[in-house]
Amino acid sequence: MSVVVANIPRVIAMPVVAQPGSFIRLAEVISALTYALDLTEGQRPGHTIRTVLIAMRLGRELDVDIETMAALYYAALLKDSGCSSNAARMSALFGSDDQDVKRDMRLVDWHDRWKLAMRTAKHCGTGRNPIARVSHFWRIARTPSMAREIIQTRCERGAQIALVLGFPRATSEAIAHVDEHWCGLGHPVGLAGDEIPLLSRILLLAQTLEAYWSENGIEAAIAMTQQRRGRWFDPRLVDLVAAWKRDRGWWAVLAESANLDQAVLALEPGGIPLHATDDRLDSIAYAFAAVIDAKSPYTARRSTNVTRYAVVYDSAIYSSFCHFLWSGLDRNRSTYGYVVSYDFRPRPWNHNLRLGICRSPDWCINCRIRRSSCASKIWRLCCRILCRR
Repeated sequence: MSVVVANIPRVIAMPVVAQPGSFIRLAEVISALTYALDLTEGQRPGHTIRTVLIAMRLGRELDVDIETMAALYYAALLKDSGCSSNAARMSALFGSDDQDVKRDMRLVDWHDRWKLAMRTAKHCGTGRNPIARVSHFWRIARTPSMAREIIQTRCERGAQIALVLGFPRATSEAIAHVDEHWCGLGHPVGLAGDEIPLLSRILLLAQTLEAYWSENGIEAAIAMTQQRRGRWFDPRLVDLVAAWKRDRGWWAVLAESANLDQAVLALEPGGIPLHATDDRLDSIAYAFAAVIDAKSPYTARRSTNVTRYAVVYDSAIYSSFCHFLWSGLDRNRSTYGYVVSYDFRPRPWNHNLRLGICRSPDWCINCRIRRSSCASKIWRLCCRILCRR
């Protein structure tokens, strides 16, 4: 399955200031942001973090090499990064809150048509009249490729984000095929058996096991893996998980939400953790802004545009404030005064905002902003702020 990386525009961001000799870990930044992904996916807080712990234990017991473990680590952290891309469509199809739908549908066995139909009917048009609920159910029933299209959108978007953040292709592929089933009835491609990447098989079992454990406890989670052995999950992985049933201490670690973040950071593969450089932080900020904006088609690129507008307004206000300080020094020398302002920092957004030496009665008496420029919304705003009117 080929993954096309979208063109990502560059966004100007202020550098993160750290103490001398210290650094910010990339895993720390991403693990903190996964709580937003849990909320978007309708899962309990810490779902992604606990999935990482389960996936890494499976990787260790399979004796996976260090490079593959690193790819698995970040794939587990970013597995739901494309979850918001199908939110609007799911909400429109079901006529219900997409978070409730996602949380409940993850627990149902898709291969059991009767249970799938009953669970779908339960979430169609929640809180609406019977006619509306039947209408939503009928619309879903007449769209046989609905599940494949929704999952494909989610997986492809998540894989794109992993590549944009600079992670290896194995991480991207693991996310792209995370919903493939061992029997070949999964999505989005329908791979079967060993055709499915090993990391995708691990992620599928880890996230489903965590979801069942959070809702129903250890016994139900282990029983679910046994029921879906050879259908959803790789039998070898299920056999490994079966041996964890009596490891109460390890399950207790998963239940301690206060220590989850530190436990995940301790599992980062490699001797030296990856640093969150300025470029990586810019990429992460843009990627998660795209995740938020993908929640609805009406908010496309909203975060990026808000950032650009904020930089423009900040530049204009800062320049006008410096202009105001310099003009105040010369106010007693002349009726209108020579306005001498220094360009303290570059403003690439609009070269017309640059100030120079001016002498004109058209300047505002208080803040010395040129009245003829007040047609511009930016200058009008600056004038009002500096003149306090």
